[in-house]
Amino acid sequence: MLSRFGVCWLRGSSAARGRLLRTTSGVQHDPFESCCRGAVPLHAPAAGASLRVAALVAGGSLLLTAAGTLRCDEAVPPEPVRPPAVRRVKVASAADFKDGELRQIKVAGSKDGSSSEGAILLACIDGKFYATGASCSHYSAPLAQGVAAKDKMHVVCPWHNAAFDLRTGQPVRGAGMQAIPTYAVTVENGDVIVDLPKRMEDFVAPAMSKRDCQDQRVFVVVGGGAAGVAAADALRQEGYTGRIVLLTEEPHLPYDRPVLSKNLAKGADPESLHLRDAEYFEAHDIEVRKSARVKSLDADARTVQLMSGEQIRYDSALIATGAKPRALPIKGGDLPGVMALRTPEDASRIAAACTSGKKVVVVGSSFIGMEIAATLKRRGCEVTVLGMELVPFERVLGR
Repeated sequence: MLSRFGVCWLRGSSAARGRLLRTTSGVQHDPFESCCRGAVPLHAPAAGASLRVAALVAGGSLLLTAAGTLRCDEAVPPEPVRPPAVRRVKVASAADFKDGELRQIKVAGSKDGSSSEGAILLACIDGKFYATGASCSHYSAPLAQGVAAKDKMHVVCPWHNAAFDLRTGQPVRGAGMQAIPTYAVTVENGDVIVDLPKRMEDFVAPAMSKRDCQDQRVFVVVGGGAAGVAAADALRQEGYTGRIVLLTEEPHLPYDRPVLSKNLAKGADPESLHLRDAEYFEAHDIEVRKSARVKSLDADARTVQLMSGEQIRYDSALIATGAKPRALPIKGGDLPGVMALRTPEDASRIAAACTSGKKVVVVGSSFIGMEIAATLKRRGCEVTVLGMELVPFERVLGR
């Protein structure tokens, strides 16, 4: 949906299910919406350009991450960039595969060490074979344990729902930010032959366009989470050569927020959570403005006003601020011992308070609540989980 205002909003649980919800009211549960006027539905920066966006909702918190594609028009997937093949390897018999099957196949290295060992994913879709890297670029989950989305030519990770195009290896949904390698496949006399490079890599950096100083367009991304950095990446990958400004109110570079509920100790080392390092942003001319809290956005004037007083003019903007955990709407919900988890600083406070032997109550029985409960249990705490559902994860997985 194109808009003359150039603003794109992401919001709510509908986005978490892979759909984009059009709205004129802003981002649910986000105080930022009250100061933005004139916001309108989805907008892509230019014909053929795309932004991979979606949301994961768990325990009342909204984390925006990379996902499906917003497009002004459909385009043929770009040709994959493959390393030069130096060995042809028989990996399977075509007759042994069922349509839609995914299989991880180990590849032996050469005895002299000139070729490395590795693993590939071999998929059979409509009788045609595709070979890619074997692991998801998020947490290296085995893609063979996932599913093949036949209608979209995607392989979907079994852990966090990331998806990759089987033809190009490009990430098309979820938290995987690197592409996976692809390899040429042929069937000869009933044998499946894959062309492999001498050195096999697990992941591949997507091709990125360069900033053109003659291109005066400005694209502002409000929000420094995984969705924000994925959007900035997607712009460069799709050929956008204008200026990209990513605004985050936190003092950190974009980081992998879901890790915090699984490992509270990471709160003390936020750099270990970075999705991209400073050198990456510099190399691709993506301006990351840390501790830059937005005061207001004027869609008519196409300007963003920061709390510091600075004003930034933009041609297009993406609102990817996510949401804060819902506070307990009861007396005592604001006492010092009641904590919410969203930032590394929150994780450090919880870790300091919840030492071995402490009794802890976790309110919320979906993913974040159950993950933090398991983490605290491992720390030696006595944990009680309170949820509105009859069983944990009921709203997501059913009974």
